[in-house]
Amino acid sequence: MSFVRRKILEFPAGAPLMARRAAFFFLATAILASGGCVKKKGFVRGEGFTITFPPGWKMIEQDMEPTFNLTSKFQPYVVTYVSPEENPETFEPEASISIYTVKPDRQMWLEDEFPAIVETFVAGGFEILDKGQHEVDNIISWWLVYRYPQRKKLILEFYIINDNNIFYRIQYTAQEDKFPDHRQDFENAKATMKVSRW
Repeated sequence: MSFVRRKILEFPAGAPLMARRAAFFFLATAILASGGCVKKKGFVRGEGFTITFPPGWKMIEQDMEPTFNLTSKFQPYVVTYVSPEENPETFEPEASISIYTVKPDRQMWLEDEFPAIVETFVAGGFEILDKGQHEVDNIISWWLVYRYPQRKKLILEFYIINDNNIFYRIQYTAQEDKFPDHRQDFENAKATMKVSRW
């Protein structure tokens, strides 16, 4: 009989059951800590955030590079969900919601960066419709609504920078005539967003 088997057999009679219970407890704790127990459709645990996307929307692969001056040695994290409804002419989804997160190379403060972000969009030919401040998960964010004339789309974006200099860009895009139709879906999803403070 091997040393290991002999030692196991020498445990008190209740030990294997106790060991199984302890193992189950630690496994359940690890699963809960990692969020692995969450099975809700559309629930996403991204880089420093969680969000639940609208029911019926589906995730797609999409690059989303910022159009303003932001550099990072780290790979950005991007997740995009699209509405099930499509434009009958282009077969593109009517609306999409994307989250972009990255840690910039330099320290950033939104109150300083936001005017430059707006200017970058203006210089790129986008029409700025409105802008301001709003809280997302009790964190002050800056937001911007602009028109993409060439593609007849409206885009609403929220920007956040947390204490660890992680930059968050939350983007809602829709065809101009469909923007109001999906706006509530976006607002509902944004209301579920939890952002890391660090």
